[in-house]
Amino acid sequence: MKIKNMRKFEMLADFLIKFNLLAIPMYVALFVGINFYPLQMFLTDVVYGTFKSEGYWISRSGITLMLFAPPASSDLSNPPGPPLVETIVMGFDCTAWKTMYAFAALVIATPVAGMRKKLKFILLGSVGLFLINIVRLVTTIKTAYTMGFQYLDITHTFLWREGLIVALLAIWFFWLRNQKNNISQGQTILRRVYPLFPVFYSKAKRLKPKQRLRRRPKAKRKPERASKRKAGQQRKKRRKR
Repeated sequence: MKIKNMRKFEMLADFLIKFNLLAIPMYVALFVGINFYPLQMFLTDVVYGTFKSEGYWISRSGITLMLFAPPASSDLSNPPGPPLVETIVMGFDCTAWKTMYAFAALVIATPVAGMRKKLKFILLGSVGLFLINIVRLVTTIKTAYTMGFQYLDITHTFLWREGLIVALLAIWFFWLRNQKNNISQGQTILRRVYPLFPVFYSKAKRLKPKQRLRRRPKAKRKPERASKRKAGQQRKKRRKR
């Protein structure tokens, strides 16, 4: 295997290993069933305020939203009453925490130098994904309220779940393209466990990125005139003797 191909293989393997290791805490959280109630309350407040400002008949109780059918009259001063159209609970999955965690894992696993830059971008990207998630929830509920809540799962699953993944990858690719000149090729995980896999590195050498082999300049030959003069003088001395 050539050195360049070996280096690319190391970087790809290092990225995949780090990303999968960072995914372990997410699966542990899913298994345990961790919730973050303040974030769910904040998301419920935002969605409730959005629908309330647009004149929807909606009420809330904690993280539960209740949508009502519009009244027959145009008098909106009375509190909303039956019939109840749908009840929506803002669970922890509605906060898009898995998307934001996967985004952070992608950025951390990417071999780009500078952890501070990564943390800043993770913060900005997470805020952007959270705003996109709010748009996702509002549009999904509006579509289901208009067309019927039997289409809620279809809209949520086939439209916005994949759409949020596309948004995540688009933000990551945009950052990766801007950081292509800042790719770090330091010591990878495979090189740290080198004693366990000596076969892969039997012929590989550690080279810096894009290192070019330079030919050594040829040593200049010394002028032969001085040596010829000395040889001639020695011959003359021998003849005189």
